[in-house]
Amino acid sequence: IKTGDIIIAVDDRTVTKSSELQEIIGRKRPGDKVVVKVDRNGDEKFFRVELRNQEGTTAMVDHASQKTFAHRLGAELSPASENDKSRLGISYGVKAENISAGILKDLRIPNDFIITHINKKEIRSINDINSAVEGLTERDPVVIQGYTAEGKLKYYAFGY
Repeated sequence: IKTGDIIIAVDDRTVTKSSELQEIIGRKRPGDKVVVKVDRNGDEKFFRVELRNQEGTTAMVDHASQKTFAHRLGAELSPASENDKSRLGISYGVKAENISAGILKDLRIPNDFIITHINKKEIRSINDINSAVEGLTERDPVVIQGYTAEGKLKYYAFGY
């Protein structure tokens, strides 16, 4: 599926609005396979797609994870791409996209910020984000280190 493709059906259910697509996919679980029918410049194409969670895996995300530190950041998190890592000269990091609410927005951290460290701990995955703050209390500081989309190294500090 490419940018510009128009999804017109999922598993033979016609899709005419984004809310219909959300409802169909919302009834599925990570790991489920669906057939997506798209209109690509007037040609119909079919793709068999395996659904993944926000972390890019097929594992179920339980509701308790909604209270994790990573969730409280208020962004879509994914491993930094090979292109981003090469461009920035780094070998790991987690990219924060679509920042909408939460800690990152409050700190005015820009979209596409790549988190490389939290409290000097390497951040290679979303699980590392949660592990980096385990055991902290509200009096403890948190320091997020990473790179802006323009390649500037930045530090953001706040109380947990």
